[in-house]
Amino acid sequence: MTAASPMCALCGHAGVALACDLMLGVAPGAVRTLNSKRQVSRGEAVFHMGDEFRFLHTVQKGWLKTVQTLEEGREQIMGIHLPGDVLDLTGITSRVHGCTAIALEDAVVCSVRTFDCPAGTGADHTRERRFRQVLSALIVREQRTMLMLGNMSAMDRLVWFLNDVSARLAARGQCSTEFRLPMTRREIGRLLGLELETVSRLFSRLQRDGEISEENHRIVLRPAAPAAAPRRSAANAVQGAMAGPPPAAPLRRVWYGAMAPQDLHP
Repeated sequence: MTAASPMCALCGHAGVALACDLMLGVAPGAVRTLNSKRQVSRGEAVFHMGDEFRFLHTVQKGWLKTVQTLEEGREQIMGIHLPGDVLDLTGITSRVHGCTAIALEDAVVCSVRTFDCPAGTGADHTRERRFRQVLSALIVREQRTMLMLGNMSAMDRLVWFLNDVSARLAARGQCSTEFRLPMTRREIGRLLGLELETVSRLFSRLQRDGEISEENHRIVLRPAAPAAAPRRSAANAVQGAMAGPPPAAPLRRVWYGAMAPQDLHP
């Protein structure tokens, strides 16, 4: 298989990000015309909703959010994007971006002119297969997210979000039990469909219960130790068997960061 370009090889996400695969087989002299890196300051937009879809943008450093502005002017956060993630593929068919991408902190974005990538190379099949893999993964992820959040309580939504961030960091080989969360509680609420006051109350409850600690946007997940099983008599054992399995532990006590990597969801 053809190696990635020298520019892509310098990136810490080479071989992981979709943009790297699009550079397979591209002559080194053509890379700079197809591939560019852009530093984005906190609060700055990479693109706006309605802009022409000309580039495939991949996060190289930092966190970004994609948002849509509702009719009443309120911002709805559509997703949070970590290094290696692709920003908005909705414009592949419409050729315009369906959302706005904004940096949650100082970030670096790698942009590839996807529709101008040279054809006729041995890497074409790899690019097409990688595109399908990423699109399929995004569809599955969004469907899973909508299904889960639509049936969750407010607390479970927040816990799901923290678990999701933890799992995504673990998949990147980063610490998943302690991380910086460059989001305000209002932004978390706009992602999860919760009011600011609700998010603040839930964070306080998790901290009070000793399940997380938070200071200056740094989150530490503190999984609860499993309780020792009480000693039971034979009669109690029979009665327990007839009653069925014990209820599952509360969701908020199951932090993905405490699990082995193979136990994390993709």
